[in-house]
Amino acid sequence: MNYKSILVSMKQLLLLLLIVTLNNTVLGQGLTRHGQNSSVPERLLNSSGAIGKDNLVSKNGEKAASLVLYQNYQGGKIFYFLKPGDPGYEEGETHGLIAALNVVKETTNNNPVWSTNENLTTGTTAEGVGAGKNNTTTLIASDVNARAAILVSNYSVTSDGIVYDDWYLPSLEEALIFVSDYRKMYSANITFGIWTSTEISSSQANYIDTGSKTSGSFMKNRNFASTVPIRQF
Repeated sequence: MNYKSILVSMKQLLLLLLIVTLNNTVLGQGLTRHGQNSSVPERLLNSSGAIGKDNLVSKNGEKAASLVLYQNYQGGKIFYFLKPGDPGYEEGETHGLIAALNVVKETTNNNPVWSTNENLTTGTTAEGVGAGKNNTTTLIASDVNARAAILVSNYSVTSDGIVYDDWYLPSLEEALIFVSDYRKMYSANITFGIWTSTEISSSQANYIDTGSKTSGSFMKNRNFASTVPIRQF
């Protein structure tokens, strides 16, 4: 083999090494949407990609702790993770419901009524997980006297410099889930029960009894029930 042939072979080898290096450094290793390492660009998370709850990445690209129930998060405490069949559930992503750290009141010592209007049907009869947000929007648009829903929608909290102001009144099922273990989030008892956004009739709405942890009906214009803002993440 002459000198020129050796030189060409060396150049080819260097080029091959350069390609391999680029594949491992420029493209590099990254996380797929399922939290697995990969160097295949099509499998990596993009700038807006979601990640699974067991393989989180912080805003600085560092590994972060897994989300767990009842931890402080985005202005409140997580009380539910969405599961298959829930609206908004995405395989490989983490979404759920957050409860505010405190109930909201009409005044310092008084809970809000569901509504001062006893003869209006709003149609907010949906009960399932994910229904509370739309119920609340419809309720406020239909009834200017829907005090519990209005107070919740006006609730706002700032956490780590981010404002969270998308709270709503939980649906029947969302409220049942919250009440089932609410003492793991709240140090004090919630007396009597909490309002839901689920309507029964022109004069009654659903509430959840915090003692028996069951649903019941109550007059809209009574203010015995507490009001808990929740939000989705």
